[in-house]
Amino acid sequence: MTKASLEQLYFVGRRTLPLIRQAETTECGNACLAMIASFHGHRTDIASLRRRFPTSARGVTLRLLAENAGRIGFASRALRLELKQLNRVQLPAILHWDLNHFVVLKSIGRGKAVIHDPAKGALTMSLEELSEHFTGIVLELTPTSQFEQQDERIRLKMSSLWSRLRGLGGAIAQTLLLSVVIQVYVIGAPQYLQIVVDTVLPSFDLNLLLTLAIGFALFLLVNVVAVVIRHLVILFAGSAMSYQISINLFSQLIRLPLPFFERRQVGDLVSRFESIEPIKQFLTGGLVLGIVDGLMAIVTLALMFAYSPTLAVISLSALILYLILRLMMFRSLRRASEELIITGAIENTNFIETVRGILAIKSFSQEESRKQRWQNYLADSVNQSVRVKRLDIVFDAASQLISGIENVIVIYLAAMMVMDAEFTIGMIFAFMAYRGQFVNKAVGLVELLIQFRMLELHLDRISDIAMATPEPADGELLTIYQGRIEVRNLRFAYEPELPSVFKDANFIIEPGESVALVGPSGGGKTTLLKLMMGLMQPNKGEILIDGAPLARANPAYYRSQIASVMQDDLLFAGSLTENITFFDLDPDLEWARRCAEMADIHEEITQMAMGYETPVGDMGSTLSGGQVQRVLLARALYRRPRILFVDEATSNLDVKTERKVNEAISALGITRVMSAHRPETIRSADRIIVVASGSVTEAPSDDNLTSD
Repeated sequence: MTKASLEQLYFVGRRTLPLIRQAETTECGNACLAMIASFHGHRTDIASLRRRFPTSARGVTLRLLAENAGRIGFASRALRLELKQLNRVQLPAILHWDLNHFVVLKSIGRGKAVIHDPAKGALTMSLEELSEHFTGIVLELTPTSQFEQQDERIRLKMSSLWSRLRGLGGAIAQTLLLSVVIQVYVIGAPQYLQIVVDTVLPSFDLNLLLTLAIGFALFLLVNVVAVVIRHLVILFAGSAMSYQISINLFSQLIRLPLPFFERRQVGDLVSRFESIEPIKQFLTGGLVLGIVDGLMAIVTLALMFAYSPTLAVISLSALILYLILRLMMFRSLRRASEELIITGAIENTNFIETVRGILAIKSFSQEESRKQRWQNYLADSVNQSVRVKRLDIVFDAASQLISGIENVIVIYLAAMMVMDAEFTIGMIFAFMAYRGQFVNKAVGLVELLIQFRMLELHLDRISDIAMATPEPADGELLTIYQGRIEVRNLRFAYEPELPSVFKDANFIIEPGESVALVGPSGGGKTTLLKLMMGLMQPNKGEILIDGAPLARANPAYYRSQIASVMQDDLLFAGSLTENITFFDLDPDLEWARRCAEMADIHEEITQMAMGYETPVGDMGSTLSGGQVQRVLLARALYRRPRILFVDEATSNLDVKTERKVNEAISALGITRVMSAHRPETIRSADRIIVVASGSVTEAPSDDNLTSD
């Protein structure tokens, strides 16, 4: 059974084009397909299409996009049009944008065009602005008889979060009980006021007044204690829940395959992780308070009807108007909030990139350029924040107007009832108190419902991590005894329609051998290394480790027996010892020093003021490029690997140092596979394999391989 969207609540029978954002840098095509398919009734999302039509880090072509649309049930027609011909296209349609992007054209007319950009959101622009981005290529999609209206969206349910949290039920029960105690005082307070006004004051009964004052003072004390305890329960439970949710999500994140991270921006991942906070607040505080508010709203409304049905209906009507107003503004507020989160993530990503790349920025004297770029992203974020606050201001003004008019009418009618002897003054005080409680509790319940709907935004963002398919946690425990690698009929391509990086690769690396992978840059050497490390999966063929298929092996167990030094490896914030031992909880310091000696970095470390306790990190390190490479190499050797994979890991070393390092590693007798360009590195290998022009072949000699 499909779930009605919010748009359907307001536009029955009218199709709307949703705005679906891309999570990966290269999945704009899937996002456009998801928008148009949802417009025609096939409700889908980016996660569903990602599983059906995975994209590579190099993007998707128009041809493949049309083929994927056909698999959904669309007939596609690619057109080359001038700008003035766009009004003839069946909308919504996909436009090719800026030569490297796809967007959806929602509408065009009166000199304006509305674009749904998967990267930037909903845009309204002039035709002149449109012409600056539009390349002239349009993909028109028309549903066929094979097109099915269905809902295949992959949604992360709230229940899947709280079902894994220990202690949530107890915290909710305690908070609920304490809230009930607090509300008893809230209900009783108006009665105290009515008795004082209607009974004590006319009779001047001081004893009754004293008794009431003492009783309600004790009641107040119990109420204050209950409030404090409730806040403490929410505080500690909220902290525990936040910790558990964060741990669960982070555990899922680090188990995801390498391509997941290669297609995303770090700022966006951080932003998605921060969506945990509003969910935690809802689970630990909002949920219970909403239940209490709902019950209290019913109780106080019943008391109001007991006092005066007429006045109660007026207050109830004002609440209904408030609810309608809130729902009418929900779509705009949700979209503005989503844009605010995304623009903030983009600004954060740019900031991180700037800090990490400060050396290049200063070297190229681009400080002002980067500042302007970040300033533009910051302006976008601030503008979105202003948009959200503007919506809040409009809503607050309208709700205050409704509340004020309702208040004036109720007081006027209540005063008339007093003059007609239908009400006492004490009853007016009591009714107005109950009316205030009803409005507060009912509004709180409405806001909770809106907050719950807004949580869909945060759940959707978290689901990109939580619903992604992690690397398998099971599999055969492949123990490497010899370190023999056999590659059979291996083929890899980033996309089925793209040329293979290599195909029909067949070779064997015997235990203890040193093999150099050579070939032109971008030819696939690093990709081949990642395949042999189990970080990527081939399109065809298999890799055998000591005769056992790597595809059936437990990835974590297999990688615990190998080591690597890749081009983009980093040192982490900590001491040199911690980096060499990779923060081993029980480090073998003697072996760490031995590994540093093999990597020819030991002497240089001992000459540092703090020796092996010298602090380093991916930034702020005083180590040279060659020193960093040798520390990384020492880190790899510390694992006592059976197989060592090296990707240009000695490119910053002089010939003499590289020779010493190669000789030390050779003495270990482990299997070594290294990607290399330098003649010295190539000559140190026992054999040479050439990765070039889509093929993998073994070289008979190194005479012709001293350069690419």
